[in-house]
Amino acid sequence: MRIALVTNLYPPIQTGTAHWTQELARHLSRCGYTVTVIACGAASGPMAPPEIDGAAAVYRLPARRLRASRLLLGFDEFYISNTKANRRRIIDILRERRIQIVHQCGHLLDLTYATPLIARELGIPCVCSIHTVIHFPASRLVDALMKTLDRTIVRHFGPGRYDSLIALDAETRGYIEQTYHHPRTRTVLVSIDDDVLQRMPVESDPPPPFRILSIGHVTRMRSRLDLIAAVERLRNRGTRVEMVIVGKLCDPRPVDYVRARGLENIIRFTGELPRAEVFELARTCHMEAHWITVPGLGTATLEAMALGLPVMAWAFPGLYGDVPLEDGKTLLFATPGDIEQIAGQIERLIQSAPLRRAIGTAGRQLVRNYLSWDTAVLALAAVYGEAVGKPLSVTAAGIAT
Repeated sequence: MRIALVTNLYPPIQTGTAHWTQELARHLSRCGYTVTVIACGAASGPMAPPEIDGAAAVYRLPARRLRASRLLLGFDEFYISNTKANRRRIIDILRERRIQIVHQCGHLLDLTYATPLIARELGIPCVCSIHTVIHFPASRLVDALMKTLDRTIVRHFGPGRYDSLIALDAETRGYIEQTYHHPRTRTVLVSIDDDVLQRMPVESDPPPPFRILSIGHVTRMRSRLDLIAAVERLRNRGTRVEMVIVGKLCDPRPVDYVRARGLENIIRFTGELPRAEVFELARTCHMEAHWITVPGLGTATLEAMALGLPVMAWAFPGLYGDVPLEDGKTLLFATPGDIEQIAGQIERLIQSAPLRRAIGTAGRQLVRNYLSWDTAVLALAAVYGEAVGKPLSVTAAGIAT
């Protein structure tokens, strides 16, 4: 089976979608697929020869980088490349590589609209994985407008043209069913790199003070303002607590809040860090707190769980189907806006080293049992097989077509 992964986001861009696509390419290759990645490059002009990433050939289309703006939540690594010349390049790549199925990874940017048209022209089935919901927390008016466009124009010209849509959790699946009404929606749970599970688990008791790690770009969707306020409340109660926030600073409000409240000595913003440094930083922390304005765990939080760190996130039982997400057992649940509840959940871990160890161990085992790429590839093989019209089976030797 020859598959092409198409995406606007791919490393060195640091986002969950970028890392997920890269790991998907590597694991599909290990299972016997011939994988081609088509992603955005950073320059205009002639396209460079493909890079080799693991066993996958990575083609980077000439692209234009969008300026950071409030509408883009301050993120400065969005690229667009849906041009006539690039559509022709994609067609040539798919023909040259004899692609049998196309998988569009993520639906937020412009290649989402090019991919199904190109696939239809070539008679190739195509699927699209939806990695996030359309959401704009900075403005209710803009949020309402974006959601209206999403269920009308975006639906008909983007996701509605794919043979199947893939959700990465129950929240995203519900969003797909309510917004796009696609008759073939399948769930493939978000998975993480097995290499993280092979690392030695972190110690649950580094020296005090109690240290919180929070990973993810600081945007309007991940401002951490509630989390920062909860940490401030703990500090005011006399608790020795610190927090390290890792990610690009795309929203100035959290930094301004920390300065205005005199919290610089307990809350630190590192900016974006290489992945390896984040893993090492995790070993100096007692927990990880994921923060986003929609329910979900995210790749970074799953990686923290795989390392054995207890985590806190906006989650609920059933978010990952039958995966046993349980408050106080596999992770801690928290609700945006409820600062006292967030502070209380953190206090549970501060007050009990045995609870930290128990949640960290259970979270690591949960990821190992349910959220590995071996499990995801089995589910994807079923989706791909449905799209191409014949079953695919995954064995230790690879994927049989």
